[in-house]
Amino acid sequence: MSNCIFLPINFSSSNFIINQLRIIVKKKLFNNNCIVRNHPQSIRSKKHINLIKKINILKKENYKNINLNNMHEKQSIFIGATSSVIEALERGADVVHIVKEPIIESYNSVFWPNIKVYRLSEFIYKYSLKKSGKLIKLGYKNRSFNKYLSF
Repeated sequence: MSNCIFLPINFSSSNFIINQLRIIVKKKLFNNNCIVRNHPQSIRSKKHINLIKKINILKKENYKNINLNNMHEKQSIFIGATSSVIEALERGADVVHIVKEPIIESYNSVFWPNIKVYRLSEFIYKYSLKKSGKLIKLGYKNRSFNKYLSF
């Protein structure tokens, strides 16, 4: 879950997302080597495909401006409301979260006391964990639900 930009299943404005990514670039929190991951339900969406193209253009435009010594190799950027932020934090990624509706979509330390929240702008948050293993317990074995279901 590191070194990726995760797109949401739906979004209202690709320009909003690109503008927020530009802020992340200016704050030197952008890994130019990141991979854009489309939401599995939106693989054929023209809107998503166009956004991916715009993000790749942004990456090319800013390739020379990125300090290669300051790369955030374990960083993930999430866009929109998602619970994947929690999993990424527990897996050791640095998380930057772009939200359109901060009150509804962002995480806060009142409800999530084990998450340190840094507000980078009105719509961008950076998260880190106080202590790993306290948000969710991740399993490492490949288990099948069939074993738990009795049909």
